[in-house]
Amino acid sequence: IRSFPRILRPLAFIFFSPYHFLARKTLKKADGISSISAPFLDWSVTLAGRKLHEHDLVAPLTTPKVEVGEVNSEMSLDFWRSKGIDLEIAEPKFCFVGSLSTAFDFQTIVETARKFKGNKRKGKFIICGDGAGRDLFQKQTSDLDNIFFPGWVSNSELKILFKHASASI
Repeated sequence: IRSFPRILRPLAFIFFSPYHFLARKTLKKADGISSISAPFLDWSVTLAGRKLHEHDLVAPLTTPKVEVGEVNSEMSLDFWRSKGIDLEIAEPKFCFVGSLSTAFDFQTIVETARKFKGNKRKGKFIICGDGAGRDLFQKQTSDLDNIFFPGWVSNSELKILFKHASASI
C-alpha cells in the first residue's frame, strides 16, 4: 500500500484488505513459519500477532559463505589443471555456473568463443554445471578448444575460479 500515491492509498487499502486478512489468518494458524531472511520472518510473526518460537525458521536461498584455506586453494588449482585449465596463466577467463537448461540460450557464448578462436584471441570459456542442455551445448562446441565443461564444482573450486575469472556470464 505504501508504494501507491498517497491519494490512492485508502482505495488500495480497501482493495488489498481481504488479502491482508487471509495472510494474517493463515500465519496465525501456522505451526511454524519459514522465511528467506530474519526481517521477513519478523514481519510474518508480527503480522500473525505472535512471537518467534522453535518451529520458525530462516532458510536463506544462498549457501553460507565459505572461506577457502591455503590447502583448499592448492587442491582447487590442481583440480582446474586436471581439467586443462591453468587459472594462473594470464588470459581472459569467462565463467558460467548453473543449470545447463534448455531454457537458457547459450548461442551467444558459442558465437563469442568461435570469434575468439577465429581471431586467434586467447581466452577460456568455463561452463560449470549440468543439465538437459549440456549434450547439445557440448555438441555445438566440440570443435572449440577454448570451451570447457568441468561439470559441477565444489565451493572452493568455484571461489578460486571466480578469483581468477575476468567475467561471469
